[in-house]
Amino acid sequence: MNDLGIYRWLVVCRELDRALCVENPRWFPIEGEEATVLGSFVDLRPDDAVAPHYRDPFVVYLLRGAEMWRLAAQVLGKAAGYNKGRSVPFNGPVELGVVPWVAGDLGTTIGTATGAALAFQHAGTDQVCVCTFGDGTANRGDVHEALNLAACWQLPIVYVCQNNGWAISQPESTYLRGPVAARAAGYGIPGECVDGNDVDAVRASVGKAVARARAGQGPTLIEARTWRWRGHWAGDKQSYRLGSAPEWVDDPLDLYGYRLLERGSATGSDLQCIHLEVADEVRAAIAQAHSVRDAGAEELGLDEVYAIRPGFGEEPSRAKGVTAGEKRMTQTEAVLDALASEMRADPRVFYIGQDVGRISESAMVGAAIGAALFGARPVVEISFGEFLPAAMSQLVNQAPNLHYMTGGVARVPVVVRTRVGDGPYGGHPHDYSAWFGHLPGLKVVMPGSPSDARGLMLSAIRDDNPVLFIEPMALAHGPRATVPDSLCEVPIGVARIARAGRDVTLVAIGSMVNAGLRAADDLASEGIEVEVVDLRSIQPLDTFTVIESVRRTGRLVTVHEAWVTGGVGAEIVAAVAEASSGLLRAPVIRVGTAPVPTPSGKVRPHALPNVERIVAAIRQVME
Repeated sequence: MNDLGIYRWLVVCRELDRALCVENPRWFPIEGEEATVLGSFVDLRPDDAVAPHYRDPFVVYLLRGAEMWRLAAQVLGKAAGYNKGRSVPFNGPVELGVVPWVAGDLGTTIGTATGAALAFQHAGTDQVCVCTFGDGTANRGDVHEALNLAACWQLPIVYVCQNNGWAISQPESTYLRGPVAARAAGYGIPGECVDGNDVDAVRASVGKAVARARAGQGPTLIEARTWRWRGHWAGDKQSYRLGSAPEWVDDPLDLYGYRLLERGSATGSDLQCIHLEVADEVRAAIAQAHSVRDAGAEELGLDEVYAIRPGFGEEPSRAKGVTAGEKRMTQTEAVLDALASEMRADPRVFYIGQDVGRISESAMVGAAIGAALFGARPVVEISFGEFLPAAMSQLVNQAPNLHYMTGGVARVPVVVRTRVGDGPYGGHPHDYSAWFGHLPGLKVVMPGSPSDARGLMLSAIRDDNPVLFIEPMALAHGPRATVPDSLCEVPIGVARIARAGRDVTLVAIGSMVNAGLRAADDLASEGIEVEVVDLRSIQPLDTFTVIESVRRTGRLVTVHEAWVTGGVGAEIVAAVAEASSGLLRAPVIRVGTAPVPTPSGKVRPHALPNVERIVAAIRQVME
C-alpha cells in the first residue's frame, strides 16, 4: 500500500471513531492510537487471521472488506449489523477471517486467537494470526497461558500489546512495574518495544515478527507505546485524570502527515482532500445505518443457538461398508477407539490436553475453540472435572456464544473431554456437570455404557457445535461391555430406555445407570417393575422420553452423582410438572450426592448415591 493509502486509513480510523462516539456514548474510542491498530494489521494477507483489541477495531474489519455502514449499524443496534444486534458492537465478521469478540472479559479472546494459529500450524500452511490487546489485559492469566502455549508450540502468531497508559481509570504506574515486552524473555520468544504513535515503526516491527512466524520460528511479543486521548468510553468524564499527556506523545496523523510532506509523497492539498472524502464517506455510512430498522424480536434467533450439521440424520460415509461384529470394551477403550477412528478418517481432527501436551486449561480450551473457528475439529482433554473451572471463561463466555453472537455464521466444532465422580483414581470426585447444562449453545453428554461412549464421541467430533463430553470415572476401566464393530453414532440429545417397566420411572445418567439397573433387578423380586431411562445427554435434554415414561408409570425417581440442588434431576422434575399436573401418583424423589463438598477416602462412600439409596427411594414412591 502506498503512503497516501496508509494516511487515508489513519483518517478513516479517526473520523469513523469520532462519529461513533457521538452516536453511542458507550463506544470505546481509539483516538490517539490509530497508528498502532493500523500498523499491526495493514500488511497482512487476506488469508491471515486478525484478532484486534476491542477499542474501536473497525478499521481492521474495513481492511478485510467489511462494509462501513453495516459496522455502524452494529453500534446503533440495527438488525443489519453483522452480529444481527446480538453481541457487543465491536464484534467482527468471522467470515472475513476475524477472531470474533463475544466474551466480556478481555483475556479470553487471546486464547481463541492463539487457536487460529494452532489451526494454521496443524494444516501446514504459512498463514499467521496477529492479536492485539491492552496493557490492562496484559495482566490476565489467560494472556500468560496463551503466550506460554504459543511459545512452547512455536505457533505462527504475533502478539501486540497496545499500551495506552491506562486500564479504565487506573494509570499504568498502578499495575505495571516494567515493560510488557520484557516478559517475552520468560517465554523464550523475541520481545520489542516500539513507538505506537509511529505507523511506520509499528509496521516494521510487526512485519518482521510476521515473517518469523511464517517461517515457522514461532511467536513474538511487541509492546506499542501509545496514549489514550479520550476516556475509557465515549461518555467517560475522566475525573480521574490529573495533568496532560506526556511530552513524548505525538498525534499519529500529524506525525505521519508531516513525514509525507517532508518526503514529497504528498501535498497539503492531497491530505486535505483525503479528510474531506473520508468525512463524506463516514457521514453516508452513518446515515445509511440510521435508515434501517432496529434489531428486535426477529433477531432473537432461537433457531441459531446451535449450528445445524449438514446432512444430519444420514448415515456418515465413514460408517458405510464396515463389517458387522462386536467387541468387548471398557468405556475408556471405547472413547479412544472413536477418537482414533476419527483422527484416521479426518485430518482436521487432533487431540490436545493434559498429559497430552500441556497443563494449561484456559489456554488449551481457548486454543481448541480458536482452531475450530478456523477449520479444525479439535478434541481437548481436561483430565478431571475439578479442573474445568480453570477454563470457565472459555467454556461459558466463549464457546457456547460464538455461533449465535456472530449471527449464526461461526461454527465451533470442538470437544472438551473430561471425567467426573467416584472412581479408581481416588481423588478429584466433584461432579460439576449440572453447571454446564444451563448454557444455550453448549452440548453436554454423559454416557452410561461403553457402546454409548463410543457412539456419543463420534457424534460429538462430527458435530458443528461445542460439546462437553463427560465420562463417569466409575466406568472408566470397567466393566467391559459389548460394542458393535460398526462406527455408528449415538445422537446427542436422545435418551434411551435401558430397561422397560410399568411401576416407576427411574431417570439416571452416567455411572448411576448401572446402579439403577442393579436396583431394578433387586426390586423385580418384590414385584416392582422399574423403567430405567438413561438420559445420555444433559444439554439438549430429552424431556419427551422422560415424560412419556412417566405417563406410563405415574411415578418418578431421579439419580445422578452430582448434588441434588440445582442438578439435572431438578430440571427433569420441572419438565414433568410443566407437562401435566395429573401425571404423578406419588411425590417425586431426587437422589444424589449429599450436600457437602465431596469428601475423599473412607468418608466418600457415605456421601455418594448407591444401589441401596436408589432402592429405598423407589420403595418410598411405591408406598
